[in-house]
Amino acid sequence: MDIQPSDVDRIATALHAKLRHEREANWIEPETHAEQHRFITEWLEERRRRHESWRRIKESVIGWIIITCIGGLFFAAGIGVYNWLAQRLQ
Repeated sequence: MDIQPSDVDRIATALHAKLRHEREANWIEPETHAEQHRFITEWLEERRRRHESWRRIKESVIGWIIITCIGGLFFAAGIGVYNWLAQRLQ
């Protein structure tokens, strides 16, 4: 079976028409497409802000935990020194 150049042209034309029809069937309006992009951009920005907010909260909580632990150690050391001095000065 030999394929002639005219057959190739007919197949290419038919394939092109089919692909164009498929693309147009799945086509969305440019305004809808732009709105989808705006929505995705806003959604990603909101996620970034939430993530940044949680990060700051976690850093703040961790900082206060560290400060509280250090303060507790100083307090415990102070009580120990106080008790030691109280026993020595009796």
